[in-house]
Amino acid sequence: MNTKMLEIEKLNKALNNKNNELKKIKHDYGSQISYINGLCLMDQYDRLKELLQKIIEGNDLVSDNVKIISNDNSIIAHIVNSLNTQGVHIIIDEEFDLNKIDIPEHDMHKILSNIIKNALTALNNNGLIIIKTYKIFTTVYVSIKNNGPKVDSDIIDKIFDFGFTTKEEFNNDDHGCGLSIVKELAENNNGKVYVDSNSDYTEFKLVFKI
Repeated sequence: MNTKMLEIEKLNKALNNKNNELKKIKHDYGSQISYINGLCLMDQYDRLKELLQKIIEGNDLVSDNVKIISNDNSIIAHIVNSLNTQGVHIIIDEEFDLNKIDIPEHDMHKILSNIIKNALTALNNNGLIIIKTYKIFTTVYVSIKNNGPKVDSDIIDKIFDFGFTTKEEFNNDDHGCGLSIVKELAENNNGKVYVDSNSDYTEFKLVFKI
């Protein structure tokens, strides 16, 4: 190989290295923006101020797996901490303790874990999940939002059907059961589940009468 070819190969290698560096920077800043957006939505201004200061100082990048959990001992926290959430930021704000609802713990665990797993799959290791619980009069709400791709309007009414899946490779008897289980368990426990999806977020909302 002559000197000119060696020089071209060296330049190509350097260019590939720079390209990989730029991809990493893009990913890191995308993670930061997603996390900052989540802090704003949850009014976590003290954390937001601290994060922005560190970014300005250039000595901190948001890690690939950031969680803000308001109650470390809650059933939601236990579920989140048991899952592989790499690349996904998760914020949990619990204004109401779900343990106060008269629902078997294993039923609540199945309901929440299936929705959260579905959100993680939709995000594909890159995005934000916001989980919020609150009570209005005699009704308890659980909101699970993710900023993944929009669910098409022509299939959104089918996602709770038993066996329905958008993954062709999973189109068999072993998949497409999770959300149908969610619907069945919620209704068996005096609750309902709703889904709303647009270009900004997809939200699953559980509603329980107590």
